[in-house]
Amino acid sequence: MENLLSRFGGGKAFVLGVGGGGDVVTAVVLRRFLSFFGLKSFVGGVVWERFPVDPFPGPISLKELNPVKVFGESLGWVNGETVAYRDGIPVKPQLTRVSKYLGEDLLAVDLWMSPLQIVKDLVLIANRFGVGLVVGVDVGGDVLAVGDEENLWSPLADQVMLAVLAELKKKGYETLLAVHGLGVDGELDVEYLLKRISQIAKIGGYLGARGLNCEDAELLERLVKVAETESSLLPLKAFKGEYGKYEIRLGTRKAMLTPLSTVTFLLDPLKVFEASPMAKAIVGARNLEEANKTLNQMGIYTELDLEKDEYNVYLKNKKLTKNIILKIRKEGIKKLNNNG
Repeated sequence: MENLLSRFGGGKAFVLGVGGGGDVVTAVVLRRFLSFFGLKSFVGGVVWERFPVDPFPGPISLKELNPVKVFGESLGWVNGETVAYRDGIPVKPQLTRVSKYLGEDLLAVDLWMSPLQIVKDLVLIANRFGVGLVVGVDVGGDVLAVGDEENLWSPLADQVMLAVLAELKKKGYETLLAVHGLGVDGELDVEYLLKRISQIAKIGGYLGARGLNCEDAELLERLVKVAETESSLLPLKAFKGEYGKYEIRLGTRKAMLTPLSTVTFLLDPLKVFEASPMAKAIVGARNLEEANKTLNQMGIYTELDLEKDEYNVYLKNKKLTKNIILKIRKEGIKKLNNNG
């Protein structure tokens, strides 16, 4: 890992949150680590907020952001004043909150576009800015899922961006997948995620690991005060000594906090892609809806499905509770399986 990063000394990188809007917080922390190797990094990520922040289904598109400096069809630079207008209602994404704190523009990825369009635009912008390394950051580890896991809640964003990272590597760009805080999103079991990492290691995909240090924790503590994120907050709690089960997402999920929650595993995205049925199935999708339909046909209920179902209930009840959300998901999975 050190040899790989040292090759980019004095170079530039993109560090992108790939699993959800809050992953940008951990991307900023990882950028600090890359700086030790002389890398100048631009931070960014997908713009997909969880329901309490943004009740409208699906990720935020570039056309909903204002102001934004659009690059290609799927990328855009946002700043601390950028707001998303969804059906006329303002939403402040985590990307723009972090941008305001840092005092720099961040790169927004429009997930509604096809994976190959995102790849095309990343190639163009990498060439424009002299970037030779692209790092994808996933907090929790869902990017390692294969699709049949019972507790898998949000596979779509991760798998789209895994496909993007793999395709970039095929085109000759160096890419890394940073999986931080195993299980802190309250979805896949830590032991299962470790097994998946071991499986990827067998095919040469494990590159190393690092843990949070005191300076990282101080930076993380400042960031979680400006950004609204449950998953990126939990590694900080673990760093401070909290241990045991921790409820998140209105109690619908539980994360197990241990010192392992502070560790980032660095993997080869192409090797992970080769061991990921979902990413391979959607890499050629024309847009996010098509990618989602493909996963549905594989029997996989995604976060986009859940948000659409939640929104329909929310319009009627004006509230969502733990029991309501669990019922929505259970019924959604049952309906999907019956249709399949």
